[in-house]
Amino acid sequence: MEQQSPRKPVLKPAGSTSLVKKVGLSSASRQARVPGADVESRLRKWADSVMTAWVTRDQARLLRLLTQATGLQCARLALARTGAAILLNSSSIWASLPDSWNEKRQGAVTRWKQLARLSPAQNETKKHPLCGLEPGDFLMAVNRMKNYIAAEEFAIVDTAPWHASLALKLVARGFLSPYHLEGLGPEVAKEFTAEVQEQAVLSRLIVKINNQQMRGRAQFQKELALGADMPNLNKINARWSLRRR
Repeated sequence: MEQQSPRKPVLKPAGSTSLVKKVGLSSASRQARVPGADVESRLRKWADSVMTAWVTRDQARLLRLLTQATGLQCARLALARTGAAILLNSSSIWASLPDSWNEKRQGAVTRWKQLARLSPAQNETKKHPLCGLEPGDFLMAVNRMKNYIAAEEFAIVDTAPWHASLALKLVARGFLSPYHLEGLGPEVAKEFTAEVQEQAVLSRLIVKINNQQMRGRAQFQKELALGADMPNLNKINARWSLRRR
């Protein structure tokens, strides 16, 4: 009886079906992620540009951005993370444009809504680019911050464009008053802006505010230590509150 030689293992070629499937799935998953990230990146850049153009009253740039919006791709998750739809929906931001452009804006709003419905729902916290404020209140806060920065820098606002840019970045992060910067260190300026000029201005601003608040608290404690009666104490508290606004 002949002995059967042991069967040799069958080696699958490099292009076998199982390997192709694995590579295909991995490649497909990467391709699925990249477009989504690209869409979000473009929407974020668009939203930042709209905010800057609106605050600086750059009407020509707003016109270009509105035209760009009609061709931008979007998804529900990207819109939630960037707050771009809130800006496009806000008629106050685009109020300086000719009335004929409102129809184009409404068309872009409708298109974005249709594209968003095609993407799956996500449990994502929506970003509000205006910190939950009405456009007019947000713009007022930016202008107050800009004027404060200019005054501290002994400069004319119109001749220092980075003042408006820095003010916008601060208010958009929730710092609606300069005194909200109290307690921060000057080194955190790099976290707010990548612009060297703005970093220098913000660092000086933080140091000044911290020094002012320290002197104010020292004066407050001194007045309390004098044993002021209740009416005077109320005046002291009111004066201290005004300093922090």
